[in-house]
Amino acid sequence: MREDLLLSIDAGTGGGRAVVFNSRGQLKARAYRAWGYFSPTDDVILQEFDPRLYWKLICECVKEVLSKVDKTQIRAVSSTSMRQGCLFLDENDEYIYAGPNRDVRGILFAVEMEELLGKERAYGITGRWPPWIFVPSRLRWFKEEQPENYLRIKKILMINDWILYMLSGESVAEPTNACETMLYDIKARDWSQELLDLIGLERRMLPRLAKSGEVVGRVSAKAEQETGIPRGVLVVAGGADSQSALVACRQNKPFQLGLIAGTTMPVMMSLSELILDSSYRLWTHCHMFEDIYLIESQAGDAGKIFRGYVESHFGRGIIDNDQKYAELVKLAEEVAPGSSGTRAFLGTLVWDLTRVNPNKPAAILFPFPPEERTAGAGNVGRAILESIAFSAKANLEQIIEVTGKKPEEILLCGGLTRIGLFNEIMASVLKQACAVSSCLEASALGVAMASAVGAGLYPDLKSASQEMAGKFVNVAPRQEWIDEYESCYEVWKENYDKLEEW
Repeated sequence: MREDLLLSIDAGTGGGRAVVFNSRGQLKARAYRAWGYFSPTDDVILQEFDPRLYWKLICECVKEVLSKVDKTQIRAVSSTSMRQGCLFLDENDEYIYAGPNRDVRGILFAVEMEELLGKERAYGITGRWPPWIFVPSRLRWFKEEQPENYLRIKKILMINDWILYMLSGESVAEPTNACETMLYDIKARDWSQELLDLIGLERRMLPRLAKSGEVVGRVSAKAEQETGIPRGVLVVAGGADSQSALVACRQNKPFQLGLIAGTTMPVMMSLSELILDSSYRLWTHCHMFEDIYLIESQAGDAGKIFRGYVESHFGRGIIDNDQKYAELVKLAEEVAPGSSGTRAFLGTLVWDLTRVNPNKPAAILFPFPPEERTAGAGNVGRAILESIAFSAKANLEQIIEVTGKKPEEILLCGGLTRIGLFNEIMASVLKQACAVSSCLEASALGVAMASAVGAGLYPDLKSASQEMAGKFVNVAPRQEWIDEYESCYEVWKENYDKLEEW
């Protein structure tokens, strides 16, 4: 029986994925390849990736999933990727630079770029500050450090746009990752000529703009040979990974809060109008839905922390072994709320890059003297999960402060949601029920929804989101935990602030 299939390519922080869904949002096949980064110098703040290797791994993933389905039923393909990651190409499409979201080389020219762009002006146009990790500061690094390569730069692509370029030959950007260039006017939903003039960048070096769900081209003969995707399949504009995950969680109305508990944890509230933070802490984004904005207070590392502890406790190389996770979670479940006074500070953030302290220590604080009942694996494991929830609460408080609105609904997705204890802790700390998505590949599903619109299977993205989102489990707060977590949170926040001033 024939069914319409949709292919998503997801270039994440830790690896690449290809995922196939049907038009009802059911996952049919997926493949994954891990990848990493390198520093071209001894300075580790410079991080790059090899785009040829990334494309090879993406092609491997696509070929693997296509071997599991009838590829003649693929109606459309789209892409999603980490935010802030970008590539610089020359006039012959040779790679000059490919950098992930963690490349902070721009901080070497922080003073110059902050003076050039101007905090009030740049934040008012782009909804983000400071400029260290964005395109203008990366360009400044090349201008100062590699002027010969700077003069060669003729094309700038975000990673998800680069994937579509490799598939179709069309240079196109969509709003959600265009935001992450710091060259995009989030109110006008267009490239900012004012900022382009300030940094001396020609508009023709940037892609044309398209809406999420818009057909931007078709799979080329070259891409068919490399990936196995049939030539002529529709190529559709997708979105950045966070926004794509929120589309998959049907965050399509104002005042819904989306928590994406993946490697890191963006905390994003949807808005019906543009709201900026007068203190310049929070970032404001375009959503994949044209009538919705998002305001973000990033909670920092999440799944990365728990994974790291599992590795350190059980040994490396066991990350695909669910039994090890289950064993640690079982130990954590046996520990009372509050983890007997143990507190974890291993990478969670209360978002404010204007005051971030790169020299602060990571820490696990134990009651003195440490003993098995406070420093055991279950205590530390639970303290880590609690710290992630405390960070979500602190960031939500910042969003409420700026918007004056509390969330009407909390949506929770990401790999950590497979841990039932984590979901209960989150709901209890936030004192509000959480609708937990059952989707294991939320970002990929979000752009599959965009593909479904491009293929004409749904009239618009909201319709696709409602129909393809799948099941949600409503997790209520544990009433007997709420008071304990309220007092634990106050202690955690006090200690967090002290460490920030270390």
